[in-house]
Amino acid sequence: MTLSPSARYLCDMSQSASQPAKPRRPGQCRQLMPPGKAPDRLITPQAAEEHFVYPDQAGLRLDQFLKVKLRWRSRTKVQELIELREVTSSGTRLDCSYRVKSGEMVRVPLPPAPADACERMAEIPLEILYEDDQLLVLNKQPNIVVHPAGKHHYDTLINALHLRYRNLEDHRKDVVPKLAHRIDKDTSGVLVVCKTGRNDRSVPLIFEQSDITKEYLAIAEGVIEQEEGLIDLRLGREEHENANLAQMMVREDGQEARTGFKVVERFAAFTLVRCRLYTGRMHQIRVHLQALGHPILCDRSYGVRSKLYLSDLRASGPDRDEGKSAHAERKGKACLAPTTAEGSARAKDEGKSVHTERRGAACCAPTNETESAQTPRDPGDILLLDRQALHAARITFKHPATKQPLTVEAPLPEDMRRTLEALRKG
Repeated sequence: MTLSPSARYLCDMSQSASQPAKPRRPGQCRQLMPPGKAPDRLITPQAAEEHFVYPDQAGLRLDQFLKVKLRWRSRTKVQELIELREVTSSGTRLDCSYRVKSGEMVRVPLPPAPADACERMAEIPLEILYEDDQLLVLNKQPNIVVHPAGKHHYDTLINALHLRYRNLEDHRKDVVPKLAHRIDKDTSGVLVVCKTGRNDRSVPLIFEQSDITKEYLAIAEGVIEQEEGLIDLRLGREEHENANLAQMMVREDGQEARTGFKVVERFAAFTLVRCRLYTGRMHQIRVHLQALGHPILCDRSYGVRSKLYLSDLRASGPDRDEGKSAHAERKGKACLAPTTAEGSARAKDEGKSVHTERRGAACCAPTNETESAQTPRDPGDILLLDRQALHAARITFKHPATKQPLTVEAPLPEDMRRTLEALRKG
């Protein structure tokens, strides 16, 4: 794919260090860029990043300090990072036991970017469902990270968007794409992006609207018998020494979370269900369906399997024993109510709650990777799905400029279509 002149300029820039950085708010860092024109850090390969030491962090060991900044890494990995790379402050190399001082900058070199980093960005699919001067609505494909984090620096959707829309040569034509929300790497579907100018610091608060409607399609384990309902269970993070690794769970002291659902189609051991979000908690649909006793198919964190093969369907049936999820214990209540906004409010006011039971076969294949690896498969067996069967199918909101309702729908991705076709054939 041919890159724009601006993109080629950004990719060809050298990786020498920049001038000393200004402090940023806690938890953030400044990425060091080559000198010259102000580059787009989401496109230009980065030489290093600097972390500012705030007063309440003074006195921490270097490895403890960097563990706070690099949350996705274990302390052992941070220690290895310090030993293998030139972590410095004011040009002086630091070791793990060094005590950081308030006001100083700790410089952490980054590994060299792939030589074809920009080419990889250009290959990330951007399926545009709607576009105007203010908005861009995409059909995000599965297995694509939305925003740089952890090991993903140059292979995310926002990288591809910046490569396509930024114009550093002409500020009048420069468009800075900013995400209005995020969806998980393994979730597909509608994603709204706001187009802003180079000097715009804010993003239209599209998702602060009270009348926004977000609907998802999910394939759930087991057969959901009730036609529709409302899952009204508070959600919060589980206790974990590393907050970034903590999964979400139902907990009485959690945040309010409500998910409406309606059965679309039933199969021998699975259910296609349409879900509507009334709140926007992390992993909300995934945790709520798990709590209902019907986790999403191939959900690695909350489900009973990570892959579905065609041969697995031959073993499924209503008489099979139910599989157990690692998070199978259900806490709280599932509230059955109409999935309209009025029904949601009425159910909340009246305090209606009905316990639901799980019926049907929840799992017809090995429920963990070890068992799956030990189970021989026919060389001709077909892999149907290897990510959570969750798709953001439809969104309706008021356009921030016209104030008129805008509805955008995203077609199902190929892997979910293939799975549904196989389920219908039995």
